[in-house]
Amino acid sequence: MIPFLHLSNELAIRGHRISFLMPKKARIQLQHLNLHPDLIKFCPITIPHIEGLYEGIEFASEVPTTLIHLFYVVVDQNYKQIQAILKASVLDHKIDMIFYYFVHWVPEFTWKLGVGIKSIYYITTAAAVHAFSILPARNYSPSLTGIIIKEQLRDLPSGYQSQHVVLLLGCEIHSIDIEGHLYDYLTAQHKKPMLLIGLVYGLEDSNKNSPPLEDMWANWLGGFEEAGSVVFCAFESQLILDKDQFQELVLGFELTGLPFFVVLKPPAAYATIEEALPDRFEERVKGRGVVFWGWV
Repeated sequence: MIPFLHLSNELAIRGHRISFLMPKKARIQLQHLNLHPDLIKFCPITIPHIEGLYEGIEFASEVPTTLIHLFYVVVDQNYKQIQAILKASVLDHKIDMIFYYFVHWVPEFTWKLGVGIKSIYYITTAAAVHAFSILPARNYSPSLTGIIIKEQLRDLPSGYQSQHVVLLLGCEIHSIDIEGHLYDYLTAQHKKPMLLIGLVYGLEDSNKNSPPLEDMWANWLGGFEEAGSVVFCAFESQLILDKDQFQELVLGFELTGLPFFVVLKPPAAYATIEEALPDRFEERVKGRGVVFWGWV
């Protein structure tokens, strides 16, 4: 949701009005990032409960990876609610574009809303991810559960040239130089135009609206003024590593010798971060490194 709000801020700067659909709980967490509340209207939606998920779940980050398919069912059940909001918006003012992510019924519904409205699939991850996984060249035959299995992802799709990405790792160059051939590949595969938006991250302005840091974090960050920076790494909320991967990762941050703040979920089969850390890890990085699980 945060990348979509950054994009909304950029569109608002140019005079566009935005209706931002989000779960009710997200409003409080995202309010300070809304730099143009006169143009960006938050529209809370109710997330229905389905059997198999805990009551009150609204975010994919709250759902274990093994149950994520149930969350997609929840999203599909929101069709009528979102349809009603968008229809009301069409009556209230003109809609030019609908930005969405992974909700497959949006393009068809957008077409029914009226002539001239465009649906835009807004990707916030690397082109390499999408060029490798979900695309026509793979010609998937879904399993009985409707879920793509790892054997189907093992081989490279036709035309995918991953070696170019590997050769350019570590280079300080623009993303189109790194992934330009993949943008062309995705455009050819889907037979649709792909537009690159560049950086949409109003860091300075959003910091002005941010609530003050909790004392514990303000004091911790304040201890590194001489160093001038802290290494920050946050993995997506749906990523759950195995224990070995988890420990190798945090040990790598320890080896940097730099202050660091890493956001991860506990590895598979572990209830907490602390019980999965390497032996004496917290003792060795005390005051310098933090491995955290939560909203940041």
